[in-house]
Amino acid sequence: MVSDSHMNWPSIGEESFCQWGFDEPTCAHEDALSEEPRIVGWKPNALAAIAQLAESISVILAARIQQQVLERKVMLLDARCEALEVARPTVVPIQTLAPFPYRLVKPFEVLVTFHGDHYVASFVDANIGASGDTDVEAVLNLKDMLVSAFEMLAELNDDELGPGPCMQKHVLEEFIRRAERRGRDHKGTG
Repeated sequence: MVSDSHMNWPSIGEESFCQWGFDEPTCAHEDALSEEPRIVGWKPNALAAIAQLAESISVILAARIQQQVLERKVMLLDARCEALEVARPTVVPIQTLAPFPYRLVKPFEVLVTFHGDHYVASFVDANIGASGDTDVEAVLNLKDMLVSAFEMLAELNDDELGPGPCMQKHVLEEFIRRAERRGRDHKGTG
């Protein structure tokens, strides 16, 4: 193994230090260890470059954050619009109770809304609703529910009902009647 004393290290002269930008060789003075070596002209340029780089990074990061915020807002607005399109209430006119043996005294409207994974049709005046997998199914189920409620409530006297069912009975009586069966003896038929 070769020791350090046998190696030929190149000597660094004063001219080499000047080439590197040091004012004087650090080993030429006894107080050289307490001083920082200086490269002529590097600090102002480096500090300016670092400041410019920091400003550029700051601008880029601010723009990126703003872009991410805007992208998030657009995604949220998209989701809200989609939810509103699906969940928007629809008013459906009821013109008939067919095939049930009842007729409408006057047509009425029901409100159909989407709730998560099913539709709900509501006759708000009577506070009666029904659900279904589709809006059409919900309306058909509501018609069935209205007829069932009408039949059940029509058999009871008002004094046998609480305030809610009594109100439902009177509302349903305004809109629904039992259909009259028409026989062969009815006018206009033979």
